[in-house]
Amino acid sequence: GRITLLEPTAAGLDAVGGERSPARSGGLVHRYWRSVLADTSRRDGYEVSEEELVGGGRAIDLVARREGEVVAIELEVSGRRLEESIEKLEAFGATRCILACADREMLDRAREALQARGSPGGIEAHHVWSFLSRDRSDSATSSSQASR
Repeated sequence: GRITLLEPTAAGLDAVGGERSPARSGGLVHRYWRSVLADTSRRDGYEVSEEELVGGGRAIDLVARREGEVVAIELEVSGRRLEESIEKLEAFGATRCILACADREMLDRAREALQARGSPGGIEAHHVWSFLSRDRSDSATSSSQASR
């Protein structure tokens, strides 16, 4: 299935008295997947924080915590900040670090970037759909994957 997301323009929001998203929150697709992955992680028993600061005005998209495990998740939609996302994950020092990619092309780019950097800090790259797989065997927050 395909998901179609529609977002009103600033003028449209003003016309109906809607609120604009804060600049840090990312675009519509980024916010959608952050919400889906946060909800999925919560259902898996994690406590989840969004936009957790890592210093220098930068933040990790999602941090999921459960029983001493800390999973840092950075979403990649466009790839414009791929290197920055990798650097943030390296600096965060979580038990697991994951680049969650919104499409196959982005997943390939992320894996290439990680390989070129020598897969720093054991950062994993997964497609966002893997969080939603029915059997959860490839879910990034699945406990079966925690041992790497």
